[in-house]
Amino acid sequence: MRSQNFEFLRGHRPELATLGGFAERYCATDPASALVKLRILVEQIVEIIYDEQRLPKPYRAGLNDLLNEPVFIDLVPRVIQEKIHTIRIRGNKAAHGGRIQEALVSSLIRETFDVACWFHLMFNGGKRSDLPSFVEPSDAATVSKGQLKREK
Repeated sequence: MRSQNFEFLRGHRPELATLGGFAERYCATDPASALVKLRILVEQIVEIIYDEQRLPKPYRAGLNDLLNEPVFIDLVPRVIQEKIHTIRIRGNKAAHGGRIQEALVSSLIRETFDVACWFHLMFNGGKRSDLPSFVEPSDAATVSKGQLKREK
């Protein structure tokens, strides 16, 4: 699944780019699934940080537990932690049947994009020039449909 906003991750982390693409694609038609994809994306980012930085994991290693570990808190800027917590909470609600609106999903795709940009710069050895300008998901879906027509 190609993504308008997350393709910069594909070279190092194709699974993250694909999750972002699914979230963009589902934003209007299945907002709950889009939020679940975003939650999985940030959870994988957190797991990668723990693995690559060899951070000790707590006995219970759920996403909330990992986010609240002092070693993670010391390593990750507060603004990024807050974005991840928001995505985690909203993704959990979506997974358990909470009502979700497209506007919320769109804003959380932007928050996830910010987390992904930070992650790319800090842990993929990326450069600012690698990062695209953010495109709203409704615009991304339009672009994706146009790309699909051209690719056929």
